[in-house]
Parts: sequence; C-alpha cells; structure tokens
Amino acid sequence: MLQRYPLALGALLVVTAACHTPVTQAPVEAATVADLAPIGADEQALWDALAGTYEIVSGRRASETAAPLDAVDMSQDPRGQRFTIATRSVDLSGASCEAWRVSSDPGPDVMDRDPMLDDLRLPGLDATEPQSGQTYDLTCEGEHVFTMYKADPRAMAIFWDNGASFLIAEMPLTPPQILRFQEQMKDMKFQSGEASDSWTASGLIGLRSYYSYRTKSKDAYTFDRPAITASLLEKLGVLEEE
Repeated sequence: MLQRYPLALGALLVVTAACHTPVTQAPVEAATVADLAPIGADEQALWDALAGTYEIVSGRRASETAAPLDAVDMSQDPRGQRFTIATRSVDLSGASCEAWRVSSDPGPDVMDRDPMLDDLRLPGLDATEPQSGQTYDLTCEGEHVFTMYKADPRAMAIFWDNGASFLIAEMPLTPPQILRFQEQMKDMKFQSGEASDSWTASGLIGLRSYYSYRTKSKDAYTFDRPAITASLLEKLGVLEEE
C-alpha cells in the first residue's frame, strides 16, 4: 500500500518529511519479495541508473512555466532532505510500497532541451556536446507516483507541481570531499574565502563561478545552486579515495 504525504513546497509527492540525514524504511519481508514477479534486464538497467542516495539541493521553475524562473516558495525548505533508491526500493520517509516499478520512454527526451536543467547535462572536459538524459516514471502497484530526469550519474531532477517545477537532487559529497572541492576552487582562484568542509557562502560562490567557467558560454543561465555532477568534478580529484 502506498502512503502519500504533502511535500514541502506544496506538491503532493512521495518524498522525505523533515530530515537532514538518510531515512530508513522498514524492510519488506522476504516472503513478500519472493512473491513479486521478476523484473527483466531492461528494467533492472533502469534501477541501476537511478540507484544511490541523493540530497535535495534546490528548487526551480521549468522554463515554460509562466512565473519567474527562481520564484519557488521555500517557506517549507526541502533542501538537505535525503532519499535512497535501489532495485524495487525507494527509501522515502512516510512512504511504504511493496511493488515499486520503473519504466522509461526509449525515444528522444524533450527535457534535454530545457535550459533549466543545463547543469545536469554539463559536458565533460573533453566533450563538446551536452550529456543526453532520460526520463524515468516510477509507479507503486500500478499507480504513477513521480517522474525523474537524469543525464549525469550523480544528479537528477524530480518533477513536481504537475511538471511546472523541478527539485534538483544530487549524491551528496562527504565533508572531506567538500573541503577538497573548496581547496581546489581557492587554488584555481574561483573562491576567495577560506575553504570549509561545509557549504559556506564563499564555497557556494566558488561553485557558481566554476560552473559558469565550465559552461564556456556567456549566454548560459547562472544557477543560484548548480548541481554538483560527475562532469563538474572531472579531474578535480574530489572523489578520490583517501
């Protein structure tokens, strides 16, 4: 049985309630899992593409919405909330489902043209074209619950408010990784303040400056909080093991 709870920002969606650490969902009994119909290789590949723990870092209007692009009501701020996706498992506070399924349209994705998701498609250092993305529809017991868009392995957009807005989520960096990123930004002159293992105002300025540099376009939209993608971190050594 799927349970729904109101999402911060006013959308009725299945997401975390109010936590800043990964949430834990009661495990499904082994007998129940065994009774589920097996999934095919194609669906398993979709689960593998989504798998990971993510943190919501910003909210944005879709580009075709008749409202200011950054005018998102943050009165109930969802930033910092985390969720985990694995095969047939969507670990969200306040949600319980024993029959999660995922599907995707194999054709070209119209979201590949929305400029409000350009940071999710940031090309690699040696690439010239943006990464292409894919839209994923997640259902519970045959009922559509939400849609996600993903181009980069580390970040995604969650559709909400009937597709009028996006929540941007990324795989969170650890405090040592945040510190290494900011130290790199200082060395490269994108950040003037001291490096920290948390996202200070100076650290966010460095992130925005480096993202703008990486876009290589004066016409690119400057996001208040760009997504930290695998492409953005390329060759910075941030993800290297200690």
